This record gives sequence, structure tokens and C-alpha cells, in this order.
Amino acid sequence: MQTAVKAVIGAADEPNTAIAVVVPIGYAAEPGPNPGRLPFEYNVFSETLGTPYRP
Repeated sequence: MQTAVKAVIGAADEPNTAIAVVVPIGYAAEPGPNPGRLPFEYNVFSETLGTPYRP
């Protein structure tokens, strides 16, 4: 992917150039479904990943 991005921005011949981030800008061709909010326990963990937060 880095090679393709470098070609698009005109940096294909730059060996010391690295692509760190690609940020898409614009609007979606069609709106995606809104999944709503995920449960708090799905996003927040306590001490280790996979251990749900318990207040």
C-alpha cells in the first residue's frame, strides 16, 4: 500500500519517505447503518483487556 500511496502523491522515487497515516476525506457514497451505542462494558476494561469494568 505504501508504494501505491507514494506513487499517487509523487514520492515514488523517495526511498527515505514513509507513509505514516492515510486520512480519508469526503462523504460516503451511501449512508451506512447506525449500530447505536455499544454497551459500556464492551468499550471499557478494568486492569486487563477482556475484564469488563464493574463500578
